[in-house]
Amino acid sequence: MANAVELRDTHPADSPEHERGVRELRAIREEVLLWTDFLEQTLTGTGTRGQDRVMLLAAAYLEGAPLELCIKAATAFGSRDESVARRYREGRSPRRRLRDVGVDITSNDTAAFHSRPDLALAAIRMDWHHWADERSETSDWLTRITGPDGVAKAWAEQIGSRLLDLSTTEADPPFFTILDTWTTTSPDEARLRIVTKLITRAADTEELARAAHKQLLDWARKPNVPQRKVVAWACEGRYGARWPHMALVRLRHILATDDEATRIAATALTAHAAKSAEGLKQVVETIETWLEKYPTHLAAPEPSSRSPTPRTASWTA
Repeated sequence: MANAVELRDTHPADSPEHERGVRELRAIREEVLLWTDFLEQTLTGTGTRGQDRVMLLAAAYLEGAPLELCIKAATAFGSRDESVARRYREGRSPRRRLRDVGVDITSNDTAAFHSRPDLALAAIRMDWHHWADERSETSDWLTRITGPDGVAKAWAEQIGSRLLDLSTTEADPPFFTILDTWTTTSPDEARLRIVTKLITRAADTEELARAAHKQLLDWARKPNVPQRKVVAWACEGRYGARWPHMALVRLRHILATDDEATRIAATALTAHAAKSAEGLKQVVETIETWLEKYPTHLAAPEPSSRSPTPRTASWTA
């Protein structure tokens, strides 16, 4: 615990060390408070597989959201049959149902976990682990409620953050699959900025770093403009500052095509060069290497000896 507290308190809030300290403290608290035992007794011990489980799952992903939104999200799980939606409002009231599975209802009628800190993430983890045969259905549900017309589209960042935390410990993690879906089905700038923030956090997370680097490289190579924009923004931001060499490799792939992402990549490259003499040297040396190694690359010089200027001229500034 002392080591975790030191990591959290002696490093900047956006650093991977701080993030690791927070995760370790959360894990310690879950173990001390026995949330896993509580959840097993509350849900699996009584054989509950229906409304109670899904209501808890909705509240866990949408902690802080209005209760009515949690109910709507829960009714969207699985079948869209009206009778399924009706069952969530029959029998015990939604408030009683949520309280019975450990959720607090605030005076503003929102779902909370004040009396059981970190129970939300513990519930998400246990659900993913215990009902492994329903992982695809859970992923489809999350994709549906966060889609362009989804009831929880405004909560995409929090849901993505919970998926990131889940994916650090569980097999068959859903985090990158959901991000990939978001960049193809919800390509508006606000959503893409959320994806950029989340994948940068993943790169800072020891358990997900390798997968995050690979995902950014895959997106940089693809023709999908929204995905390429995410990579360019990441390389322009904290990802590029921490891993400049990896960022430059991904920018080279983006610069091969002239589109919106290319212009962001050019800005990222010139910004990196302008930060310091070392940054300028690194960019110049990298470009020289590109021109030597990839003479036929679309961002390389024109074949005409009279025109030595690279085709993507803005990034040579």
